Amino acid sequence: MYLNSENDPDGLRYMARLLEVLRRERELKGWTPRALAGLAKVHNSIIHRAETGERFPSVPVLVRLCRALGMEFSELCARAEETEPKE
Repeated sequence: MYLNSENDPDGLRYMARLLEVLRRERELKGWTPRALAGLAKVHNSIIHRAETGERFPSVPVLVRLCRALGMEFSELCARAEETEPKE
């Protein structure tokens, strides 16, 4: 199931908001998806698939991405709560 599906359960909408926060943070730092993947020690396809809505990463991968961006997972969740979902 794609994140932008019309029948998207609330959990996937929340995941999309988490990923939006991560993407914005990455862009604020001026990093490419490949740079973030290298710092987080994950394959760059994980970042690509997450940012295009094709797939979402596991919680351990989200934690690695957060750490690479210099933020705690709890901060990511709090910021996702404040982020307007994309329609």
